[in-house]
Amino acid sequence: MVGIFILYMPAESDKSLAKKLGLKPNQVIRIFNEPEFYWDWLAPLSERIGVKTKGNDE
Repeated sequence: MVGIFILYMPAESDKSLAKKLGLKPNQVIRIFNEPEFYWDWLAPLSERIGVKTKGNDE
């Protein structure tokens, strides 16, 4: 028996990437090797979310 499953995922969503990732205020996220437009995708990012990147590990 052969089964074919097709998953439909909309190309656009009204949720931001930050919301999809479950980022909440007072969290700290660490980003490595982000793609070129990553920060555009992640916006808007709450000012209360800490971000550490390569070279920013204070």
